Order: sequence, then structure tokens, then C-alpha cells
Amino acid sequence: MAEKDDHYIGTDSILREFAKKGHELEFFFVPSGGSANPLSVKFLAFLTQLEDSYSSDWTSDKVYGRMDPIATFQGTIRTISLGWSVPAYSGEEAKNNLLKMSKLISMCYPVYGGQNTSARGASQISGAPLIKLKFANLISGMNSSSGDSDKLSGAAQNGLLGWINGINFTPNLEAGFFDPSPGLLFPKQIDLSCQFNALHQHALGWTRSLAKESESDSDASGGAASGLRKQEGTKNFPYGSSFTAGGKYASVETPKINQFVGPPMEEEFVGPPMEEEFVGPPMEESPAAKKAAGITDDLLGGSGGLA
Repeated sequence: MAEKDDHYIGTDSILREFAKKGHELEFFFVPSGGSANPLSVKFLAFLTQLEDSYSSDWTSDKVYGRMDPIATFQGTIRTISLGWSVPAYSGEEAKNNLLKMSKLISMCYPVYGGQNTSARGASQISGAPLIKLKFANLISGMNSSSGDSDKLSGAAQNGLLGWINGINFTPNLEAGFFDPSPGLLFPKQIDLSCQFNALHQHALGWTRSLAKESESDSDASGGAASGLRKQEGTKNFPYGSSFTAGGKYASVETPKINQFVGPPMEEEFVGPPMEEEFVGPPMEESPAAKKAAGITDDLLGGSGGLA
């Protein structure tokens, strides 16, 4: 069991109620799980930052003559950026906060094996400093549910596995210090931050539904028209809220997709019929024009022509 100093020791009734409700950040040191005294530490969640990022990693190759690159999916990485404050309302709380800090910082170091304690080399590391982190249902393992008692379980039972890049320890100088005796300073407020890299212990993503061999094949979800279903054990991922999608078997009938036709097209506007061009009566040629063309009254059958 964890030591009592992992919990809130102050006298504030409101903060004590928050602690009872699980409004705490808990770090559990995984290599200590098999020991008689597993190492964990809790902080009241005075959060200043909570950023949960999911980054999909793709590699792209450009091909000659192709405008778009060929993309290949590699994986999805989850990182959580955390920031929180640790206030102290008494000298006793401030001293206990430094004890918690010592525990948390020690979780950044590995476990060494062997009997030789005089020298430590990289070849003697027997356990990496993996951590399980838990904060209510927002940071938890796959067993967390918004509707059962698992939400109050500890990080050892239902924490999110991963590692931290390091701890940033910043005493708030404006808040000041408790100085109970010469040479001792206990910060009244400590600002902390870290980045947590998640290692999921369950399958993620989707699987394809099985093709039905007969109408008697069915499951609780009634089949999946899309032919996809969630991986087993991921119903509460990642924040304790489950949803049902897909099923063990795909639907027999292929869903019909109606072609979108849209509203009837209006006829093209042509306008009123064009009026014929006015030509007028035929124009008579002048005598000068007739003479120039070699046309005489004789040729036209006028007076003076051949009888």
C-alpha cells in the first residue's frame, strides 16, 4: 500500500472532498508493482495545462509525373502535456509537498539489478522507469468507465502506461517560502509540468467484420453494414465513454446508394423569337449602273429592241 503522505493531509474540507472524489493526479512507478511497498504519489489536480494530442505518422514519397505523393501510414502517437500547481497552506503541507516531489523525481530513474552497488552502468539496468498515470476518467487505462466504480480505482490497477520525458520543478517565488528553521526553505507553491508518452496495453483501431455464412449468424450489435467493428477491449477508450460501432458479422445486403440527381434542371432561356431582317422592296438599278454592266434596253426587251 502507498504511504499516507501520498494523500491530502491538510485541514481544508473542500480540498479533502476533492481528494475523496478522485480529483487527483496519481503517478505509479511500474517497476515497484511486485514489491511489498509499491511506489506512487498523488497531487490534488490544480491543473494549469491538460493537452491530449493524437498525432498520426505518415511517410510520403514523391513519384515522377504524379501530382500527389504516395502516403504510407506508420502509426498514431498519443502524448499528454500536463501542468499543475501544488500549493501549501501550512508549513507541514509544504514539507509534505517536497517529499512528494522527491518521490516523483525518483521515478525518472531506472531500476538496477545485480549485487554490485559500487558502480552502475547501462548494462546493469533491469527495469525502465515506466509509469502509470491516472486522472479520473480523462487519463486512465481501458477499464475506466463513467458508470461504475472503476473510475475511483488507483493508477496501479487502471492507470495509463507510458513514460515521461522529465519533470519541470518551478517554485513560485512570488508566493514565497516557509522557513521553519535556518537553512530550510519549503515553497508555498510549486509549479510542475511534464510530457507523458502513452503506451496502450490494448488493441486499437478497427477490424473487419466476418462475412455471414447464414442468416442465423448474428451478434449483439445486429451486424455492421459498414463491415467494420471496434477492436476488442476498446469500448471505453479513451475517456471512459463507450459507443457501439460495427459488429462481428457484416450485413448480408449491400447498402443501396441512391445516385444524387438534384432538382430538375430548368430549360435554358432562349428569349423571344428573333424577327426577320427587314429587306424592303427590290431596289432598281440606275441607268449609269446598267450601262456599266453592259445592259441596254434592247437586251431587256425595251423600246427600240428587236421585233
